[in-house]
Amino acid sequence: MGAVEELLKEYEKVWAIGYSLALMGWDSETYMPEGSARERGEASAALVALKQSILTSEKFLDLVERAEEEASDDVERGIVRVLRRALKYYTRIPVELLREEERVTNEAKIAWRKAKKRADFGTFRPYLERIVEIKREEAEHLGYENHPYDALLDLYEEGFTVKDADRLFSGLKPLTKELERILSSGWPQEHPLEETPYDAVRMRELNERILDILGFEREYQRLDTSAHPFTEGIGLYDVRITTWYHGKDFRRSLLATVHEFGHSLYERGCDPSLWKTPVCGGVSLGVHESQSRFWENYIARSRAFSSLVAPLVREYLNLDASPDDIFTYFNLVRPSTIRVEADEVTYNFHIMLRYELEKGLIEGSIEVKELPQAWNEKMEEYLGITPPNDAEGVLQDIHWSLGAMGYFPTYSIGTVLAVQIGRKMEEDLDLPSLVSEGKFSPIREWLREKIHRWGSVYPPKELVRRALGEDLDPKAFVDYVKVKYR
Repeated sequence: MGAVEELLKEYEKVWAIGYSLALMGWDSETYMPEGSARERGEASAALVALKQSILTSEKFLDLVERAEEEASDDVERGIVRVLRRALKYYTRIPVELLREEERVTNEAKIAWRKAKKRADFGTFRPYLERIVEIKREEAEHLGYENHPYDALLDLYEEGFTVKDADRLFSGLKPLTKELERILSSGWPQEHPLEETPYDAVRMRELNERILDILGFEREYQRLDTSAHPFTEGIGLYDVRITTWYHGKDFRRSLLATVHEFGHSLYERGCDPSLWKTPVCGGVSLGVHESQSRFWENYIARSRAFSSLVAPLVREYLNLDASPDDIFTYFNLVRPSTIRVEADEVTYNFHIMLRYELEKGLIEGSIEVKELPQAWNEKMEEYLGITPPNDAEGVLQDIHWSLGAMGYFPTYSIGTVLAVQIGRKMEEDLDLPSLVSEGKFSPIREWLREKIHRWGSVYPPKELVRRALGEDLDPKAFVDYVKVKYR
């Protein structure tokens, strides 16, 4: 048995722990009783510690060393690269700190839900203060060259730094003028369908129907409900997505469902030969987000999709909306307080705001107690509006309660890449015809061939170059907005 084969055999234990943690994480966001949070935190903390003990054992470290010497192709080199990254995390961060993070974040999720419901940041503040302390400690343990936030960014987007992020957001700044132009041009900012009620049961049936048309695999995937839509790739053959229902404004539920479908398709698209290996799964959160934003923005917000979905809206929701009505409704442009409901044009401003606040928290220029005011000031600066309360402001996202700092910039990475993917795909496929006719198989296969099947074999920047022949380019997104929102 070669070193790589022996390494993968030993890694199956790590894979099984990851599978269990993912299932527990999904359950905690869907069906777990709130009172179980502390117990769940203890259980997950123990599993994380067990995972660390396997990865940092002399046997495993020796296998990685031998596998690195014997690696003979891109897949084997990718396996070693991914494991080296994991080992850096688990060998440099003390197990006590990992255990504490699991305990704190499991309780913080419940505290965040309650705080958001009451629009009371003070309830959540002590949990967030400890999470920020933990993240600062992690950054120091991991090490960095220029900025402590680099260490956290790299956890979600391999090789991505503050320098990269500053370049990305600087390239998106021209959207400020585009937003002013669009708002003054008479582009629709409101639509009656926003206030039109719907039956939640029928809305779920509509979501299910659309998922079937897109290519959702019932044998391996399922749809549930949660406070915040998300996707959990438990395994290659078990991918869960959630959406939400508000009783009116059906696009919020439909677009969230399509968005999460994009994530789930990526999780399911990895080549089966990579199953149970470290490289099975999305390579980074930025590339992952490019898949969900491609389906949500480039596909579901297109005129072709509006034509496809209009008859279904009439059938399931009894709404006599024309394709033009739906296209307008899906593409309203107006500054809003809620990130997940933001239109394409304003969305990246929400990410800029969070990026600047997170960077400030980690470097120490902003304190947690200052967040609500700082949040509101930046919202006014970028979008000209102020949230009416903490629930629509600083408490709206679940990410900080999960300890996910360094995550938010990946949303803009994905939003920009989604446009680049769409433009590249249109060189090979007649997208409008395929979408209007409900023929999504060629689209899924293009994505699988170019991106999905490779899993994490290549680093994200290299995968993007291989798939698209170009690097991340914010100008492509600005140009897309200029053309679409004339």
